[in-house]
Amino acid sequence: MANRIQECLLKLQNADVDVQQNAGIELIEMGQEALDTLIVALKSPNAQVRYLSAWILGEIGDTRAVVPLMHALYDADTRVQDWVTRALGELGDARAVDALIQALGTRNTSVRRHATTALGWIGDPRATDSLIMALDDENAEVRSGAADSLGRLANPASLHALIRHAHDKDDWVRMRVIYAIGQLKHPKALPILSQHLKDRSEWVRTNACLALGHIGNSDTVVLLAHALHHDESPNMRRACAISLSMLGGDKAVESLVSALADSEDIVLEAVDQALQHLGYSVD
Repeated sequence: MANRIQECLLKLQNADVDVQQNAGIELIEMGQEALDTLIVALKSPNAQVRYLSAWILGEIGDTRAVVPLMHALYDADTRVQDWVTRALGELGDARAVDALIQALGTRNTSVRRHATTALGWIGDPRATDSLIMALDDENAEVRSGAADSLGRLANPASLHALIRHAHDKDDWVRMRVIYAIGQLKHPKALPILSQHLKDRSEWVRTNACLALGHIGNSDTVVLLAHALHHDESPNMRRACAISLSMLGGDKAVESLVSALADSEDIVLEAVDQALQHLGYSVD
């Protein structure tokens, strides 16, 4: 086995991507037997071996690699930094939180982006303040990752910051922010979520709609009923049906019944399920 591990490690230096990946997959399948060798390889003079070793260690998932990977975050090669950040997220060990928070300050955009994601996967509330600061990052993907992770953490302390960033110029960031706000399920979010039922992005509208359903305030039934009948997006109308089934009441049922005339199958299916959930027989 030791010889085979060394053979695979040598192939990680190959210029052919297929050769690299096949060797990497084999090392992943070896799992813990290859662990010590891969940890040593994080200090290889060959940067390609270092970043591929980080990738493999993340896939193996053994937390004994956490500390060596944390040290490798300071590697001079940005590709190594990037893959190390991803690996730490995959390992999901809270020991890496402080190191990943520090990584949010690097100039490497990819590292910052993967650090936000990793912190969300780990799920430690200590990351909340740093992720809030990352909502102001110049890069939209970093801001999006920060919002997504704040949604995973669902820390009430992030509500006001998320609301402040709900009008981000990037559609994807706004969607992630609105989704994160929905995860908090706080009544104070009702005004901003209601506003975003008219957002230019259908996915922002859809997430705002579903969030309103989860919060469960019956005052939003009229808004959702209007969107169910007038929004141009079938995905949004489907979301409205789902949220109305969460809210219930006579007005919700009335709106759902009239939506049985919708022309889209995905909407009709959601309406049918919503009515059944509310105890109304479509037949």
